[in-house]
Parts: sequence; structure tokens; C-alpha cells
Amino acid sequence: MNKRIKGSLGDQIRSARRAAGLTQTELARRAGLFQPHVAAIESGATTPTVATLRRLADALEATWGYDGKRIYFRGPTTGRRKPRRPAAGK
Repeated sequence: MNKRIKGSLGDQIRSARRAAGLTQTELARRAGLFQPHVAAIESGATTPTVATLRRLADALEATWGYDGKRIYFRGPTTGRRKPRRPAAGK
């Protein structure tokens, strides 16, 4: 897998992590990984295995797959943001 593809997958994982409101350390803990491994995946320095992709997707409530040309990672599939509180007095 070339660096551009790895980097784009890492960017997708980073985006999903940020959308979930997690740090690399929190994601690593939820996925049963070490934070430096998550950082290396996000930066494109390493290619995650299928097992690691599954763990990351589960931790982020995300989906991943292969479309015949590249691996894609989409998530989180459910919103993790806290609902807004109504303004005071309303």
C-alpha cells in the first residue's frame, strides 16, 4: 500500500476520532491498542491490519470496507455529541 493511500486512511480514522470527541489515548484504550500505534496509523507511518481496523471501527462505532480501489473508513455512525441544553428560561 503506498504512502498516499495509507495517509488518506489515517486521515479518515483521525476525522472519525475527532468527530467522536476522543483523544488518541482514549481511542487506543477503547480499542485495546497503544497510543503510539494509533498515532502511527493516523500519520500514515504504518498500515493497520484487518483486526486493528475492526477494533478501531468498533471503538468509534464506525464502518470500514474496501471498494476495489482503496480501503475506506467512515464514522462514527451514531452521534456521540451531547444534546444541547435549552437556553435558560425557555
